[in-house]
Amino acid sequence: HKDLKVVEPKNQSFKDKPPEVELKELPPHLEYAFLGDNGKWPVIIGKYLSSNEKIALINVLKMRKKAIAWKLTDIKGIDPEFCSHKILLEEDYSLKVQSQRRVSPIHCVPKKGGMTVIKNDENELVPTRLVTGWRVCIDYRKLNEATRKDHFPLPFMDQMLERLAGNEYYCLLDGFSGYFQIPKDPKDQEKTTFTCPYGTFAYKRMPFGLCNAPRTFQRCMMAIFHDMIEKMMEVFMDDFSVFGNSFSTCLTNLKNMLKRCEDTKLALNWEKSHFMVKEGIVLGHKISKKGIEVDKAKIEVISKLAHPTTVKGIRSFLRHAGFYLRFIKDFSKISRPMTHLLEKKFTFCLLKRIDYTVRVVPGQRIEKHFWPIHYASKTMNQAEENYTTTEKGMLALEFDFKVIDTRGAENYAADHLSRLENPYENLFDPKEINETFPLESLNKVAHKDPSTLWFADLANYHAGNFIVKGMTSQQKQKFFKDARHYFWDDPYLFRTCADQITRRCVAGKEAIDILNACHSGPTGGHYGANYTAKKVFDSGFYWPTIYKDAFELVKRCDSCQCQGKISQKDKMPQNSIQICKIFDVWGIDLMGPFSSSKGNKYILVSVDYLSKWVEAKALATNDARVVVKFLKSLFSRFGTPKAIISDRETHFCNDQFSRVMAKYGVTYCISTAYHPQTSGQVEVTNHGLKCILERMVGENHASWSDKLEDALWAFQTSNCIQNFSRLYPLPSSLWKSMSPSTRA
Repeated sequence: HKDLKVVEPKNQSFKDKPPEVELKELPPHLEYAFLGDNGKWPVIIGKYLSSNEKIALINVLKMRKKAIAWKLTDIKGIDPEFCSHKILLEEDYSLKVQSQRRVSPIHCVPKKGGMTVIKNDENELVPTRLVTGWRVCIDYRKLNEATRKDHFPLPFMDQMLERLAGNEYYCLLDGFSGYFQIPKDPKDQEKTTFTCPYGTFAYKRMPFGLCNAPRTFQRCMMAIFHDMIEKMMEVFMDDFSVFGNSFSTCLTNLKNMLKRCEDTKLALNWEKSHFMVKEGIVLGHKISKKGIEVDKAKIEVISKLAHPTTVKGIRSFLRHAGFYLRFIKDFSKISRPMTHLLEKKFTFCLLKRIDYTVRVVPGQRIEKHFWPIHYASKTMNQAEENYTTTEKGMLALEFDFKVIDTRGAENYAADHLSRLENPYENLFDPKEINETFPLESLNKVAHKDPSTLWFADLANYHAGNFIVKGMTSQQKQKFFKDARHYFWDDPYLFRTCADQITRRCVAGKEAIDILNACHSGPTGGHYGANYTAKKVFDSGFYWPTIYKDAFELVKRCDSCQCQGKISQKDKMPQNSIQICKIFDVWGIDLMGPFSSSKGNKYILVSVDYLSKWVEAKALATNDARVVVKFLKSLFSRFGTPKAIISDRETHFCNDQFSRVMAKYGVTYCISTAYHPQTSGQVEVTNHGLKCILERMVGENHASWSDKLEDALWAFQTSNCIQNFSRLYPLPSSLWKSMSPSTRA
């Protein structure tokens, strides 16, 4: 309408009328100070400062008054040329107008204001932040799904708190509506469009709800205070902590920080900023010269949480309690009964327990749903009625269920269902694969010469910055998408794989030689296709047809085809014995007798239950003397263990063996008779080691003692290296410092 006028908001000048603000009750260690006359322009400072210190602090704040905001119109916004938020979409997505939804995409969440004090149930004054307003959030889930993710790292909270703790003075500052101080790129403003009863709007400043907003804000703050962080202040999003070991040092640091805020037009919230205090709340923790302590307000919240009754409630409670994990000794042991409830496995659900009856439902949990299998109940006798509540609950687990296979003709319900017509009977029948493609240009090969390397085009692109001519737009799009994962380090091409490990690209005869070495070499072990391919990956090499080539190699290997393959179903089940540290529990067993090889007929095998490290030795006899000698050598290399597990053979169960165990203080455990699963780990090791030896020895059975060390090395590199890498991972700093060729 012609009479309507667009009114632009004006920035509030400091010469205008001071804002009307509400002064709340403060904790005992804080007080109000005023930068203007008649109680105007308030700020919050430490109460225990001397008069000279207060005057010096107020003079600095008056000089840098433009860095503090009292209301929303005081925000000028950071210069777009310095920082602006961009929304970059993935290549497969394009802008689309969403259909109007009945559920509003606009949500208002509570926003907490400045610090005040409230009384808890014990009539104690606890500093806390009260909800004083609302924060508008838009449902941008569809936009976030299409947005290219920003992986800029956020600071580690525990490391930042450790650096802050132990100082004499702090200035704990907070940004005024921090996100709204960063402008959006004009090209991306339309992507934040939303509708409401008053019309259609788009944000000019960075709103809440965008997936990359925290990273953009943290990157901007790091750019502003890059030369001050860790030296005089810490930054976590819009929380700024200036520190110093003395008043003068902290005041100088504060003056420099406020000047930087003025230069970049960054505004601080007067109500959430505390100047020159000796203690304060930072990221939910109380910091002071004493160190790091818990926040009483958060303890009050956690203590008043409702008792969890669902899986979701248990997870929520553990997240709240885990916030103060560093202050709770043996937290994992204390929370074990609750974390045990989150395990997805076969469970017994106690339906009802009264004074004389227990009823249970055995079932299986699949994903989020509990599927009952059977219903059972039991009447308790007079002695069982006197059980405690816990013992009555355990009584429900003592039901003995028997599974009976009933013939179809006798099981009338199942027999009837099996005879119903199946409308999807032929839907999943195997069909012949159609290998003809309508597009002849699909997977076009740049060079028809079969001797050309598969990565020739990628190497030319990265090394010489040129591509093959004649590709269609679809082929170019796929080529550039693949090229992002490769880089050139003269004279090799490397690929960053999905596990974020850099591997060298190989092809032709070099690839076949690597595959043969990992399969049938001295340390190969003649494993299956998947294990062989994994060993190639662990060696730092890559080519796209590695699994296909490994499968063909195993299929052509005479030893593998004659002896079969090592599969998971052939391995015995492994039952954990106890929770232990590395080299604390060893399993020991004796294999043989075999055909004589240089006078040796037996193999003594010992395996560590945690790291799966294996030691083996060829022996001429199987008496107690050679077993004890082997154990003493084992103790000298790996230390005295806490326990040793073996079967009931006479070379283990004898007085000489028992005296050695008692001398070194080792607990000797014997497996249950007719139950080899008790020492299942060593039984699995025996089976795997024996299969590798059979493939390496071939027809010359008398050479097995010479091949034992090679077989042992092949077994260790396949099963133990991955366990050691989990126990002792390579530091990320060392990994980053390595060149790509060294990584490979």
